Amino acid sequence: RAEMMILDIQRCDLNIENNNRSHHTELNGVERLIVRRGQTFTIILYLKPDSPEFRIGRTKLTLIAETGPSPRRQSDTKVSFSVGDSTVDTEWSASAITDPSGNTVSVCINSSPDSPIGLYSLTLTQGKQETNLGQFVLLFNAWCSSEYV
Repeated sequence: RAEMMILDIQRCDLNIENNNRSHHTELNGVERLIVRRGQTFTIILYLKPDSPEFRIGRTKLTLIAETGPSPRRQSDTKVSFSVGDSTVDTEWSASAITDPSGNTVSVCINSSPDSPIGLYSLTLTQGKQETNLGQFVLLFNAWCSSEYV
């Protein structure tokens, strides 16, 4: 059985300008990532030069999104989901592709259309290693067909 690879992440770009534009939140500025639930957004992981390359099946990435004062899975204020090869538009999910250079990994994240709105923190886990990727605000989405506004 092949050993799982741990990516050595230099930094995370929340891609705020592009994401806010595609989520119709660009008028709120570019200081903070503001996205709408049930719609994908993309973040970019910059790898250190000596990091192993990202490969589905060899690199197990799990994202954790948390909101509120005491996030819990039971109240849907804490969700964890694996990065796979495609996203699902009815639930929290993520997919990733590597830049041909191997230096960056673009992670496409979809939030559940019925997630609690609010300020979220996003964490990447690889085995026992955790990397804080940053924060984002999740809003209602009038453009999402499965949203009940």
